[in-house]
Amino acid sequence: MKPQIVGLTGGIGCGKSEVAAILARLGAVIIDADAIGRQVVEEEADVRDRLREDFGDRFFASDGSLKREELGHFVFGDPERQRKLNALVHPGLLRRLHAAVEDARKRGAPLIVVDAALIYEVGVEGMFDRVVVVAADELRRIERLKARDGFCEDEIRLRIRAQMDLSEKIRRADMLIENNGTLAELDLRVGEVYRRLTS
Repeated sequence: MKPQIVGLTGGIGCGKSEVAAILARLGAVIIDADAIGRQVVEEEADVRDRLREDFGDRFFASDGSLKREELGHFVFGDPERQRKLNALVHPGLLRRLHAAVEDARKRGAPLIVVDAALIYEVGVEGMFDRVVVVAADELRRIERLKARDGFCEDEIRLRIRAQMDLSEKIRRADMLIENNGTLAELDLRVGEVYRRLTS
């Protein structure tokens, strides 16, 4: 039986990375889209050249590496800058993503999970058999992000508002994992989803 290819997404602070870690422990192969995006920038000189051309030298360190956090802050909340950045990075990212999925399939993975924040925003949900959305109440998300990143509440709310509305992701999802409880409860929910996806 061919393994299902699953897109895993959710809003900031919902616990998507924790869900990915549990799925990995259960046997899924996790493909991290953000890590692949970093590889594209680090390894593809033409992408770096275009980034330098479009955004300027100030986002590059003396060793030629991209200052990702600074560039992220610069494009944050500006749709045109985000569109320009995505147009440069996404072609290489999607090419590598497809190759990684094919490699996992050849290795006989029981389940292939692509951990990606922008599945619906970029319009790539069609490449997956199912899309699983991880969701949590806004107050819980704020608590988690304060503890994890040290952001103030206003900045967190700004970041939440800058993303696609979570209710829209939930509406479009094939499966939903609610993460408002304990880690033990999340383990049980993710285990059930894993069994459904691999049965």
